[in-house]
Amino acid sequence: MESPIFLVMVNVADDEWVYKIDSRRKVVGRSRGVDIRTPEQYSRISRRHAELWSATNGIWLKDLGSRGGTLVNGLCLQRGDPVRIAIGDRIVLADVELVLTDYVSKLAEVMAEANISIGLAGVEVSSKTTLKLKSQHGDTMRLILSRLTPAELDIVLWMYRGYTSDAELGKTLFRSPNTVRTQVASIFDKLGVHSRTEIVTWLKRAASATSPTGSDSKIGYETTVWDGAPRSSDATAIIRRSRDGETPRPR
Repeated sequence: MESPIFLVMVNVADDEWVYKIDSRRKVVGRSRGVDIRTPEQYSRISRRHAELWSATNGIWLKDLGSRGGTLVNGLCLQRGDPVRIAIGDRIVLADVELVLTDYVSKLAEVMAEANISIGLAGVEVSSKTTLKLKSQHGDTMRLILSRLTPAELDIVLWMYRGYTSDAELGKTLFRSPNTVRTQVASIFDKLGVHSRTEIVTWLKRAASATSPTGSDSKIGYETTVWDGAPRSSDATAIIRRSRDGETPRPR
């Protein structure tokens, strides 16, 4: 499998804003209907600002006629002309600075793979960046998943990709089946679930709810937090409501 490519925001933790770039053309902008939506406070970016995709001959970026312009490593792109870009390139869309990378944290990789976005209400960029988050479905997902270790997140990631047996996971991750069983049991305990199907279904429903066209993308709700993450009982309730097609009650 080729190394995945990610788009992250400069000076923001990768698990708080991350998108996977693949062969499907993805529009970046501030509109609710785009594939990659930028935080609300960046008002200079166009509703449909640029388009990104990966192909056999490289990674491509195209300005869609934006008002604020698109720069790659300081060079301004011509509107409508696709330009090949590379890992490590700095991309500026009006007042938003992004970077292409082939490495992110395991939590960020799971969020990107499942296409789960979180609700960034405001970003204050300084020497110590702080984020103010609207409590939305993706935010709760991030808090729940943060309970898992990187090794456990790796298992969740490959479960989502369709590798569900201990033998498959062990071969892919170079771990013994016994190690995989132990880590899966820990995942079940931390998330309060009883099957691998529950985990995959939960991730898929969460992705649907936070997608540009997801029916629940505007719903905000509170999350009970204990030591930086939801308690096991809260995680269980949220996962089971997601599995059954329900969403937490708006506050």
